[in-house]
Amino acid sequence: MSQDKPELLLFDDEADTGDIVQDRLSDDFEVTFCTTEAQLRDEIQPDRFCVIACDVSIQNSNKTGYKIIDEIRQDYGIKDVPVVVYSAVRDVTEIRKNEGSYYAAYIEKGPTGWGQKLLSACLKARAKRSVLTFVDVYLKSLEDHLDDPLDVGNFSPDA
Repeated sequence: MSQDKPELLLFDDEADTGDIVQDRLSDDFEVTFCTTEAQLRDEIQPDRFCVIACDVSIQNSNKTGYKIIDEIRQDYGIKDVPVVVYSAVRDVTEIRKNEGSYYAAYIEKGPTGWGQKLLSACLKARAKRSVLTFVDVYLKSLEDHLDDPLDVGNFSPDA
């Protein structure tokens, strides 16, 4: 892992599109680019990637990107890693209806500026996960001390 950049996993079956996306994201992330489900499964590791970016139309598979990512998240225990999906399907409202709010963001591929929107969504997802990780540390610390005796010596009787 790069010492300067967090790692992002990019999954797109079209090498040309993936190269464009990788170029757009590489200033802010160390990008690992996969074009097949097998490559994706070879690369995935718990706690390695801070965000996954995925195209939803996977031509070299009988599964959608949604299905592949759902399986990966389940199989590798990475449910807390945010996923930003992008698609040329124009009805993002319909996608949300069918797929729910399980994903950090849905980006419409194609319109001018979609690469910047993808980058912004990935940065936002990473920042949100970092905040949640910070909170998790405090929750774990609290859980570790729930059975500690409470020192009430410094409190007034009115407290």
